[in-house]
Amino acid sequence: MSKSADISVRQVGPKSAKRSIAKAIQKRRPVFLWGPPGIGKSDIVKQIGEDAGREVIDVRLALWEPTDIKGIPYYNSDLGTMVWAPPAELPTDPTSTAIIFLDELNSAPPAVQAAAYQLILNRRVGTYNCQMVLTWLPLVTAKAIVV
Repeated sequence: MSKSADISVRQVGPKSAKRSIAKAIQKRRPVFLWGPPGIGKSDIVKQIGEDAGREVIDVRLALWEPTDIKGIPYYNSDLGTMVWAPPAELPTDPTSTAIIFLDELNSAPPAVQAAAYQLILNRRVGTYNCQMVLTWLPLVTAKAIVV
């Protein structure tokens, strides 16, 4: 495989993972962590947030429903139409610098995964728009590290 075809999948230890994730955060790039349970993936994300002085919003996607991400529709009688109430757990402040940590992505139902990927890739889902300086860190727990 040529170097240009590499999609940046690599096996790293905790220290180099922390450095790589911190660089990706500076560039506003989502990072996908994959590894077995109990190796410290969540701890690394929390340490990065503490070091940077940024809030870490830990979202356990396996416990969420698609409406937890997209919001819940309701009828707005003033507008005469259905609108979406934004999700309470996700930031709406345009100056937020939170790190959104999407944990257990692979354990979430397919509809939740689809909504999560819309947030990660498009920085929006439905009418919820998060073009602010957020960082998305999806996390997958698996039995093997992808190399």
